[in-house]
Amino acid sequence: MVNLSFGIDQTDGAVQAGGLLSGLLHVRAHKSIPASELHIFFRGKEYTPSARNHKIQKSQFVCLDMRLPPELQIVQNGKIQAGSYSVPLLFELPAWIPSSMCAVQSRQTGAARIDYCLRAILLESGTFEDYQARHPICVVTSSQRNEPAKPYLS
Repeated sequence: MVNLSFGIDQTDGAVQAGGLLSGLLHVRAHKSIPASELHIFFRGKEYTPSARNHKIQKSQFVCLDMRLPPELQIVQNGKIQAGSYSVPLLFELPAWIPSSMCAVQSRQTGAARIDYCLRAILLESGTFEDYQARHPICVVTSSQRNEPAKPYLS
């Protein structure tokens, strides 16, 4: 059995667009298991309801990979050894990403939302599915913009 869990070093529970997201990935392996790589990434998705068929359409609009240096890679020679590991995480978020949000239109049409998460996957580690962990992240829009908003002219 492998237990993957996140411990995020966030004091206020939210991270600002354009800021740094840091944390720790905690991995505990009760026995040695095969795996090819530990893949860590930050992902943002938009979910919008369709008025025609009442289905939710989703699209990924940001995906940042974190490549671990060899000294932090817990997979060695095609396996992870039994033990406990803590891997530091650090992502610089783009300033252009929108805030996390959820807007309910009606019961019939559903809600539009923007979600972010940190994910870690031990590739080729499970018989049917890879071991993985997911942690939701709340993103808030930066209060300072690089350039002023342009007025709308009709």
